[in-house]
Amino acid sequence: MAILGRGFPIPPSDASAVVVTLTAIDGAPGGGFVTAYPFQGSYPPVSNVNLSDAGDVRANLAIVPLGESGAIDVRMASVNDVAVDIVGYITGSSAAPGGGELRVISPTRVVDTRSGLGFGRMAAGTALTFNPAVVPDEAAGLLQNTVLVNPAGPTFLTTWPAGAAQPLASSNNAIVAGQVHAALAATPLGAGGTLAYYTLDSTDLVVDITGYFVG
Repeated sequence: MAILGRGFPIPPSDASAVVVTLTAIDGAPGGGFVTAYPFQGSYPPVSNVNLSDAGDVRANLAIVPLGESGAIDVRMASVNDVAVDIVGYITGSSAAPGGGELRVISPTRVVDTRSGLGFGRMAAGTALTFNPAVVPDEAAGLLQNTVLVNPAGPTFLTTWPAGAAQPLASSNNAIVAGQVHAALAATPLGAGGTLAYYTLDSTDLVVDITGYFVG
């Protein structure tokens, strides 16, 4: 399946890769996987996101080089559906220096609702705004590891820049009550360096910042 900008902004012509959230949805008994790779390129013997059983839903962040026509290929093995959400792109050799750089930091925990760090346990269907305040003012976005912990039922997490419209996309998924599931997200910062978080059902949330993007 080739993805050529359907449903999301097409990166600039000099982009070398896209950053995407791949969400695998419902697989065969025993599990399956999804692999993304450059369009018209060789199919690599790797996976980007894996399902453990039928009915499972899982998301993962991936950096995928662009192939012919600025497209990527997505192959599903024993997976019924996949959602592909673009969250950024990697600049090419002609880009001006400085802009879009990823600067890695030591993992820093900014939210742990179990102890009240950041905010308390998230209520069902509630969106919260939060300022991580662990990166310099030049940061335009964050690399954050999100962990859903002990949800009340099947749920998903969406994180996006505060002040913007909530996107129709998930950043992390849990399919049963009590599950613990981690997923990496790359998220632009909103006004004042703020992020928004939404969960479908009540859950605890842990967020660790591992890096930031320069504007």
